[in-house]
Amino acid sequence: MQINFNNHTNPPTFKAQFSNDRETKSILKRYSKLSPMLFYSMVNLIEKTETKDQIALKNDYGSITAINLATPNHRQSYASPIDLYYLVNDIELSNRRKVKTYTQELFSPKNRKKYENSVIPEYDYDLHLHNNFSKVTGSAKLKNNMNNIDKQIAKFENDIINAKNQIAILKNEKSLISENIKTIEANYAKELYEKKFGNK
Repeated sequence: MQINFNNHTNPPTFKAQFSNDRETKSILKRYSKLSPMLFYSMVNLIEKTETKDQIALKNDYGSITAINLATPNHRQSYASPIDLYYLVNDIELSNRRKVKTYTQELFSPKNRKKYENSVIPEYDYDLHLHNNFSKVTGSAKLKNNMNNIDKQIAKFENDIINAKNQIAILKNEKSLISENIKTIEANYAKELYEKKFGNK
């Protein structure tokens, strides 16, 4: 009898998550309508962390308090509803890392390598979040169509500017020709008069 032992053990996969309480879900539901892209990115980011922490959200007189239920002293931050994504980024996890230290995990492997030892510029980060969300929702193709329409509009607007300039040139040329016609016709009439009736 032959027994094969599997020496490769799969390490447990941990990920943080939002608490399932009514107030947290209510705040998240409102935020999903307020800022769909940041809501998706925030949920995605939380799940990239390596802890089993739970983040609860509480309304606090117009602001929101985020509480990590896994930490002994319930670390918390404050923000207005629109800033919820950035609030959650600053939550400290039970492994002593902040949520935002996992932001590179949202990047594609290629971009992750690019920013491995450097701070991600805010513009690149925002652009990546938008592109990632467009890809996931399927709106990327529609946005590409919109960009193509913008290019066509810009071309037609440029054509309009060129046409207006050309019209102005032609109108000026027409005006000069009109003046020449008047001069030529006046000279002809003058010469005819003088020929027939003299110059008095």
